[in-house]
Amino acid sequence: MQLPSVVLLWQDPISSSVSSLTLFTLVALCLATFARRVRKGYHAFLALGPGGTPSTPAGYLRICVLRIFTLRNPLTPPSIPSYIQPQSGILKDLPRRAGSRPEVVGIAPQRQMTDRGSKVIYSALTATIKDLSLRHPDSLFLGTSRFEKHSTGLFSLPRCQSHLTCNGEICHSHPCDGSMHLTLHPADVKTIIEKGWGERHPLARESWWWRFRFVPPTFVLIYSPRTMEEVRCVTRIIYAASWWISGIDLRKSDPNGVLPISQGQDEPKQSSSVRKDQVRSSCSTELNATQVSGPAASDMSRFPVEEHDMTQNAILRLNTA
Repeated sequence: MQLPSVVLLWQDPISSSVSSLTLFTLVALCLATFARRVRKGYHAFLALGPGGTPSTPAGYLRICVLRIFTLRNPLTPPSIPSYIQPQSGILKDLPRRAGSRPEVVGIAPQRQMTDRGSKVIYSALTATIKDLSLRHPDSLFLGTSRFEKHSTGLFSLPRCQSHLTCNGEICHSHPCDGSMHLTLHPADVKTIIEKGWGERHPLARESWWWRFRFVPPTFVLIYSPRTMEEVRCVTRIIYAASWWISGIDLRKSDPNGVLPISQGQDEPKQSSSVRKDQVRSSCSTELNATQVSGPAASDMSRFPVEEHDMTQNAILRLNTA
């Protein structure tokens, strides 16, 4: 009977130790690099300030996952489905924004990092938003933004909503950078992109199931206005967002507003006393929370409007421009 042969394998203990040390070093370097990138990304996320996502490690992890689904190019306009009527928007004659596009970073929050407007300009913009809600209490109201959760938003009353967004939210502004988010007609999104006023939100995908979970496909960031003339243009964009969400063209009912009554025609001149009353109303009157129905109401005290004298003069120049 033949016994099976036994093969003995011998391994050099020195080479084995070197291989283990090399592997350990590579793994340690990879982990250190990964930890450094995570730490850097997390601090960059916190630096954007409060937004719709909690400023916590769990919130940052959520953003890391969502980054997989972001748009490849936020400057690509959305498609216009055939069932949308009308097929055209109301911003065709919007002028081109001067200068190059600012740097925009983040997902939630999404923030403008360069080329921001001054505090006075931002105060004029927020006072205009508040005045808009006060002049149209039958269709608009102010409340805590359902997208941002840390700023005040402009909403359409439920009975006036033509297209669904998060609780009928039309827009909200960002005190930290002066920009704002709003939802527009697809054709108006194309216009504001082509003329340099904004870009689509990274999560504004067009899949039907996606829009019910995150943001509408026509959700856009509007860059911070830098001059009073740009405040006028951004206000026109807010009117377009209100028209898209509520189905009501407020331009026709605002003969004394900051927008033209009709295309190519300036608004009627107002007396000095009328303009002062409007400015006093928009800058000094606080919105009573009991008059607001809808999501967690808040007033415009979240907007930095401390410099009332400077803001009043700015809005007077806006209305008389």
